[in-house]
Amino acid sequence: MKNNYFLPMPSTLANADALLFRQLAKLGAGDFEHLNGTLEQHFVSVRATLVEWGADQTLCRAGLFHAAYGTAGFTPMMISLDRRREIGALIGLSAERSVYTYCACDRRHVWPQIGTSEMVVYRDRFTGEERPIFRDELLTFCELTCANEIEIALRDADFLSRHGSTLGALFGRWNDLLSAPASEAVQKVFGAPRR
Repeated sequence: MKNNYFLPMPSTLANADALLFRQLAKLGAGDFEHLNGTLEQHFVSVRATLVEWGADQTLCRAGLFHAAYGTAGFTPMMISLDRRREIGALIGLSAERSVYTYCACDRRHVWPQIGTSEMVVYRDRFTGEERPIFRDELLTFCELTCANEIEIALRDADFLSRHGSTLGALFGRWNDLLSAPASEAVQKVFGAPRR
């Protein structure tokens, strides 16, 4: 199921982000398949979702590269971890840190804690290290995670059918950590309660 609202053409990117998009293509994102399209299409759509929600430029740029190092749910690594400085120079250090946090997350350990624990203990799946994840970083992580899962659900009816109720319950617990537009999108796509 495709929804063009969440699948913008690259020409809709702002000038600076269009330059980043070309870099993303050079890095090979278009060569990776991702559900019903390419990883490049998915990255652009996640960024567009964040723009629509009113996210700041740093988070939008993180959205454009959000799974560059692979994730617990999408293992192909488009960019090697030894290129983190290069990516940081390209999209900004703060955006790159958000990308790394997103990619390195041990979802089975971290996701269940969010919205249920006073202090979330983040586990890095690459290093095994654990640390507290503080509110500002957690807000960014939750917003980026919701944008990703919503984009996938809107593109893939089978994914929505298999994971929608689980994601709705999960993101319902995250509700206080999401922006109002993200919370509304979660409710609309997954049927989770609004704040």
